[in-house]
Amino acid sequence: MEKNFSGYCRVSDGPRLVILEQDDDGTWEADCNYDAACPYRSECPIGREITEFLEQTT
Repeated sequence: MEKNFSGYCRVSDGPRLVILEQDDDGTWEADCNYDAACPYRSECPIGREITEFLEQTT
């Protein structure tokens, strides 16, 4: 399964499309720094959307 998020990214300081993919074991992985404890995770619009999505799916 795959989910896309687009918006402003604080790390790249610009627009970004982030793809969140679910592995066969059910683990979600983002193609950005979100999983590696992004320092802007709670401030970044995309990071907030990913967090909200993951909270809804668990």
